[in-house]
Amino acid sequence: MLPTSIKNPFGNAKVLYKEETESTMTDARNLRLQKLPSGTVIWAGHQVAGRGRIADRKWIASPGKNILCTFYLDLQDIKLPLTAMPLAVGLGIAKYLESSWDLQAQIKWPNDILIKDKKICGILCETKYDALFVGIGLNVNETSFPGEIKKKATSIKKETRKKAELKEVMEDMLNSVKEAIEDNSWREEIEKRLWGKDREISFLNGNPTAPSIIRGRIIGIGEAGELIMEDFDNGLSRLVSGEIDF
Repeated sequence: MLPTSIKNPFGNAKVLYKEETESTMTDARNLRLQKLPSGTVIWAGHQVAGRGRIADRKWIASPGKNILCTFYLDLQDIKLPLTAMPLAVGLGIAKYLESSWDLQAQIKWPNDILIKDKKICGILCETKYDALFVGIGLNVNETSFPGEIKKKATSIKKETRKKAELKEVMEDMLNSVKEAIEDNSWREEIEKRLWGKDREISFLNGNPTAPSIIRGRIIGIGEAGELIMEDFDNGLSRLVSGEIDF
């Protein structure tokens, strides 16, 4: 791992870089065990085993074209409910895309960022070793996606037709994320960008042993980051895990 010149907004921690790795999430956990400080970031040019929130979903990205990173924070330093952190981090990335690239970003509960209904970023948050590990996959200079993914994914370059400097993206994105997770108005700001708000949806709950589909309408986000939904059969519901579809 090589230190970079990227200024890290999370205190005196470093931003480290690897050309290729299995997973930045695994690397970050190892760095935590090595006693590197809260806020340490590991960024990779390529991941061979990147994954999403759901275990069987892989994160596919071409080498050297995108942001693939993980950072970690001491649990005691996090002011928001941990369950709200994927959304708050997503808010920071959405604001970065808006301010730096003039893209209208939407936050799809619980952990995706969309541009024109296509996924540009995914976020994975996990707790271990008294820390929260935040994995980010942001499509930057990617121009082609395989198979069915090409119908569902996009990138900064595809949307703007401009090539981005990855170091600049990393530095500006981290600054925006830090501001968002410290913003007391995070719920209001997320709801302004909440994908599907006030629309009728299908919701597949996150219970693997008893899956069920709920039909209803998205109302907003709760204090712990839960999805507030008007269930057409049972009234108001607060949902903590699952998948949204229309």
